[in-house]
Amino acid sequence: MVAPTDTYELLHYNMVHAHNTFKLGYDTILSNLESPPQDDLKNFLGYCEAWALAIESHHTSEEEVVFPFLNQKMDFSGEKAQHEVIHANLDKLLAVIVGAKTDPTKFDAASLKALMDEFKEPLYTHLDDELEHISAQNLKDAQFEEPAVKALNQRLEAYAKSHGDPFLLVPFMRRMSPVSNPVSIAERILQLTQTHFNASSSGSEIDPLALYNAKNTLQDLCNELLRNALGSLEYTVLLAESSALGFVNRLGVADVIADKAVPLNEISVSTGSDPRFLSIALSCLSKHNYFEEVGGFGSQVYRNNELSDLLREDHPQSLKDAVGFVCDEGLKATSYLLEASRPSVDSTRRLTAASHAFAFNGTIFEWMASQEWRGRRMGKAMQQLHRMANGNVVADYPWNQLNSPIVDVGGGIGSLELVLLKQEENSSLNFRIFDIPATIENAKKTWASQPESASSRVSFTSGNFLAPTLDETQLPLGLPTYLIRHVLHDWTDDQVVTILTNVRHAMQASSPSTPGKLVLCEMLLRESSARFVRTTSMQLLALNNGVTRTENEMVKLLEKSGFKMTKVHHMRAVDSIIEAIPEL
Repeated sequence: MVAPTDTYELLHYNMVHAHNTFKLGYDTILSNLESPPQDDLKNFLGYCEAWALAIESHHTSEEEVVFPFLNQKMDFSGEKAQHEVIHANLDKLLAVIVGAKTDPTKFDAASLKALMDEFKEPLYTHLDDELEHISAQNLKDAQFEEPAVKALNQRLEAYAKSHGDPFLLVPFMRRMSPVSNPVSIAERILQLTQTHFNASSSGSEIDPLALYNAKNTLQDLCNELLRNALGSLEYTVLLAESSALGFVNRLGVADVIADKAVPLNEISVSTGSDPRFLSIALSCLSKHNYFEEVGGFGSQVYRNNELSDLLREDHPQSLKDAVGFVCDEGLKATSYLLEASRPSVDSTRRLTAASHAFAFNGTIFEWMASQEWRGRRMGKAMQQLHRMANGNVVADYPWNQLNSPIVDVGGGIGSLELVLLKQEENSSLNFRIFDIPATIENAKKTWASQPESASSRVSFTSGNFLAPTLDETQLPLGLPTYLIRHVLHDWTDDQVVTILTNVRHAMQASSPSTPGKLVLCEMLLRESSARFVRTTSMQLLALNNGVTRTENEMVKLLEKSGFKMTKVHHMRAVDSIIEAIPEL
C-alpha cells in the first residue's frame, strides 16, 4: 500500500496498516485452531502470544502518545473504554497461551477457540470505530494544525522504536503485515476520493496543496491496484510502452544486478552507460515498483525485486525479449503510423509503418530474417507474450476431441504442438505443420531435439497458402481438421479470403460431402477487450499493416470464403477460437 504524503492521512494510514495486521493475525490463529499444528505447537503458541502482546503494545502507545494529543480537541474516551474490554479478554487469552507453552499437555484448542470467538466482536468493533474516528477529515474538522499532527506522527514512530521486545513483536509484525491486495487498495482509493474529491465537487473549502498531493497519491494507488489485479507479467507487458523500461531493459541492468545490491556507478561501468541517464530511468521505474533502492530514496544502490526480475534473461518467466521487441520495433514503428496511413500514390503495395521507420521494403518477417538477432528476439518475444496472454488456451479448449491428423496452417515451428504434446490427454493427436520452406526447415531442426514420443506425431509440409491455385499451395488435402492460429491478423481482408478459400478447397478435395472442421484461433477485438489487446492492435498495424478484427468481422470473412461458423469459444486468454465447416 502506498504511504500518503498528506500529514493528516498518514496517521490514519498507519492505523489501517496496524489494524489490518491484527485482523489478519486473528484469522490466522482461528484457522490454525481448526486443525492445530501439533508438531509445531511451541511456535504456534509463540505466534499467538506475539499477536496478543502486539495489540497490548499498540494500545499502550495510543494511550500514552495519541489519545492525550487528540483529546485536546476530540473525545477518545470511548476508544479508551473499548481498550479495557479488549485487555480483559487478552488477559484470559494470554493465561491460556502461556499455560500451554509451559505445559503443552494443557493445550486445549476448543477452549482457546471459544475465547477467540468471544473476543472477535469487541476487537473488530473497536478496530473499525477507531479508524472512522481518526480519519483525516475529522482531524481537519477538529482544526488540528498540520505541524502538530506531523509532530504526533514523529513521536508515535519514536515510541514504537523504543518500546516492545524487538525479538518478539517486530518479527511478528513484519511477518504478518498484510500484503497489498486489490480490495485493500480499492478501499484506500475510496477513502482518498471521498476525503478530497467529494469536498472539492461540493464546494467545500479544501487545501489546494492537499488536493494536489492527493492526486499524486491517487495515481500511485491506481498503478498499485492495476499491478496487483493484473499480476507482474501482464503489468510488465503494459508498461513496455515506457521508454525508461525499454532503455534499462536494452542495457541489461537487471542482469547486471542479478542477486546483488549494486551501486549506480558500477551499473554504469558494466553497461557502458552514463550514470545520469541511468539514474533518471531508474527513478521513473521505481515509481512503478521496478527495482529497489537499497537504503531509501537517493542512495543510488539498487537491487532486483519481483518485477525487475522479469527483465532478467535467466528468469523462468522472463519478459526481456518481449519488452525489447515492443520498445524497439514496436514503438519505433508506431511513430511512423502517420506516414503509413497516407493513400498510396500508385497501385503499389502500401508500405508499413515499420518499413518507414527502418527503411526496408517487403514484409517485417523478411526484414527480420535478414537480421538474425532481430528474428531470434522476435521469436522469443512471441513465446513470452503468448505465455503471458494465452497461457490458458491449451487448458480451456478441448484439443483432444479433434480428429487427427490436424493440419496447422502457417504453424511456424510448431510452438503450439510443443505444448500440446507434452500432455497425456493429447496422446492420440497427430499434426501436419504447414508453412513456407525456410520456416519448415527451422521447424524440423526444432523437432529433431524433441522426444520420439512427441516428434513421431508431427510431420511437415512446405508451401504457400496465398498461391493462386490449390495445386500451387501444396496444402495437404482432405484431412479431418485444419487449424489456423495467429496468422490472419497479418493479412488484408482480400488476402484472408484467399487463404481461407484455399484451405476450404483443400478440405473438400477428397470428400466434398464429408468435409472436416476448421479451427480458427485469433485475438479478437471486443468492447470488453483489455488494454493489452488494444495496444497490441496498434503494433500489429504498425509492423505489418496487421488487423485485429472483431468477431463479426471474422465471421463475415469466413462466410465470404465459403465457411459456416458453428461455434465460438471464449477462454481465459486474449485469443478466441472459432469453429467452422465448409458450406455444402
